Order: sequence, then structure tokens, then C-alpha cells
Amino acid sequence: MNIPNLLSVSRIVIAPFVIFALLSDRTTLVLVLIVYALLSDLVDGYLARTFKQQSYSGLVLDPLADKIFFGSILLTMAFTYEFPLWVILLLLVRDLWIGVEILRIYEKKKKITGKPELISKINTVILFITLISFVLEWSIREFLVILVAIFTFLSGIIYFYKMYIVKVYRAVPSKGQSF
Repeated sequence: MNIPNLLSVSRIVIAPFVIFALLSDRTTLVLVLIVYALLSDLVDGYLARTFKQQSYSGLVLDPLADKIFFGSILLTMAFTYEFPLWVILLLLVRDLWIGVEILRIYEKKKKITGKPELISKINTVILFITLISFVLEWSIREFLVILVAIFTFLSGIIYFYKMYIVKVYRAVPSKGQSF
């Protein structure tokens, strides 16, 4: 397993620790783990591209780690910090739809082309900042929630457009490549 994939796995591993820290009101630990998750999410893709360590397992692990990390923490925050459930549902519906479509494409030809959209990366950073704003009880957290909702909705529209209109995300025949 390469370093980018290990970083993705580490986000899955720390999710229960963030939940524990949230439930036991250990603000510093929550913040440290959230910042670690953000940095590992930014660094893993960079390392994979820079050092040519992109792999199919990384293509699956990175978004899976994000979903597990965010999903478990957001659900915990919905009950401990009153994070709006409607935003969690919006994120869940978009992510499930994209995940199902990617799996459907993969099933057809066993290889997927395309890469994450910039708007999704921006949305992820805003979501991390929003999590921190709830932990630290910043007054702008409601504004950040609206930003997350807007970027989630817009990224869903962009993925829809690129999957069904321009077909950027498509299945191509695999020629024995590991990607």
C-alpha cells in the first residue's frame, strides 16, 4: 500500500476518535484531528499525482475515506452541535448518487476516466471550516452551512452535466493497466 492510500485509510481510522472527542467535549483533540484529516485529504492526491502512485484502490479509498469521516462526524454533530440535518441529507443524496453512477460506469468497462471537480474540492474545504466553526461556536457557522449547501448542490449539477451531457466520466476498456 502506498503513502497516499495510507493517508486515506488514516482518515477512516481517526473517525471514531473524532466522534469520541466530540462526545466527550475535547475541543482541542477534535480540532487537531479535523485539521489532520483536511491536510491528509489535500496531500494524498498531490502525492499520488506527483509520484505517479495513482491506483484504482486510491480512486476508491480517497472518496470512501471522506464519506466515512464526514458522515460519522456530521451525524454526531447533528446531535451534539445541532448541525442541520437537511445539509447532511443533501450531502448524502449527492454522494450516494455520484457513488452509484461511478459504480455503474465501472461495471460496464472496468476503468473510469475523469477526476474530482474543483468545486468539490472547494466544497470539502468549506465543509472542514464549517465543522471547525461548529466546534468553536463561531457566529458565521450558519453562513458556512449555507455555503456548504450551495456548493454541494452546484457540484451535483456539475457532476450531472459532465456524466450525462458531456460524458467526461465514462467507462473505457481497460488494457491491463493498474489504474
